[in-house]
Amino acid sequence: MTKTQIQALLSLLDCGETSKEVGASSPVSGRKIVIGDNGFVWVADVHMEGRYIVGENARMIIRYGTTEALGQLAATGQTSETKFGPVTRILLHEYSIVGLIDVAKGVKCG
Repeated sequence: MTKTQIQALLSLLDCGETSKEVGASSPVSGRKIVIGDNGFVWVADVHMEGRYIVGENARMIIRYGTTEALGQLAATGQTSETKFGPVTRILLHEYSIVGLIDVAKGVKCG
């Protein structure tokens, strides 16, 4: 399938990708909650390096400590019940990422 055919297909499916060039990656950076395909969840300062997401100052989220899951953690920050693993650096291939959630500016998370 050619690039033009893929763009036409995306246009038909209205995937929200019609304004992007196929194969171009979105800028991924900032403080994010990173959800891996293995079930692990981290909070980290992320950026892309090729096809990998690099997480600096990453901490695995062991217990959310919220009543409304990760969205609450990202929006309002950690609670006294939130538990994290030690600080580390993570490197994950883009295909192993299930999702990324922006952590609100000024929110203490990790």
